[in-house]
Amino acid sequence: MRYFDEAAQHHHADEQEDLFPRLLKAASTDHQSTDQQAQVQALCNQLCAEHANMAQLWLTLRGYLIKVRSHQLPERQAMALLVAEFTQAYEAHTAFEDERLLPLAEKLLSKEALTSMSQQMKARRQQT
Repeated sequence: MRYFDEAAQHHHADEQEDLFPRLLKAASTDHQSTDQQAQVQALCNQLCAEHANMAQLWLTLRGYLIKVRSHQLPERQAMALLVAEFTQAYEAHTAFEDERLLPLAEKLLSKEALTSMSQQMKARRQQT
């Protein structure tokens, strides 16, 4: 539970506060095509929507897990369906990031931008 309460939240913040704005800025430079700008915007929008969906799924699943931890067994089929939906959402999201987001970041961002992001990400974790 701690992973999804803390680390997953940091990961999403890393992307939404640090990575996506840099990608959007890099895609809007003069040498990037309007088509690429639209693709980067659509990618960021999709990932933000997935983050919101996964956060909502997690809140519901977390409620089930708290019941299990306190020996109150939730309705088994409903929990199984939620676990499957949550797992599928995370697996698809991670694969999409690996296939589309990370190669795009490597292509568009400078080493300096990546270093700066790394520092901001580390600072975010030290705040908690």
